[in-house]
Amino acid sequence: MRAFIRSISFSYIGYLLLLTGFALLGLFVAALGLGITAGAWGTGIAMVAAYALAVTAFRFQIRESRDTTSDDPLLVHGDPLMPAVERAEVEWYERTYHHRDLASAA
Repeated sequence: MRAFIRSISFSYIGYLLLLTGFALLGLFVAALGLGITAGAWGTGIAMVAAYALAVTAFRFQIRESRDTTSDDPLLVHGDPLMPAVERAEVEWYERTYHHRDLASAA
């Protein structure tokens, strides 16, 4: 189960929630401008929830990247542009293109 959770990019989820929060902010301001109080309450609460979940997703991704140890088979990065990669893939890449054997160096 932990390997499945570590393979999910929570940074991407955080960015999607952040974009959703900005869209909800626009709807919130529009609802306030039009005088629709029920709509303003709903979009305001949804906006705050989206921002809170985005921050939680970013923090979880950072925590998972810090929890990566030298013997984990899956390497997780805090950078959202760096997907989680298998350690075997990194070792193969280093052996093939840089002529370094990481398995014997550790």
